[in-house]
Amino acid sequence: MSNNFLIKKELFLQLRSLINFAGYGHEDSLWGIQFEQLGIHCINVKNPVFHSFLETSQMFMVKSEEALENLLLLSESIDSNVLSKHVKIFRWYRRL
Repeated sequence: MSNNFLIKKELFLQLRSLINFAGYGHEDSLWGIQFEQLGIHCINVKNPVFHSFLETSQMFMVKSEEALENLLLLSESIDSNVLSKHVKIFRWYRRL
């Protein structure tokens, strides 16, 4: 998840230029895969994020659909085995 992380600006700009997603979802999946491929070690810090509002169920469904569309785009450029390793819903998709 990339809702709360620290990264060098140069690396962020390099990775950011490779993303062609529209809307919400899975840019963090791509970053994680790219980090692994580049041998970049990530350190997890317990720093929870609290949301001060809840979104409507309609907005949740819209964002979920956008995330699945982005996952489909990602699956066209990332090896299925690699993507399955990082994205649980994609693992289940492949199983089914």
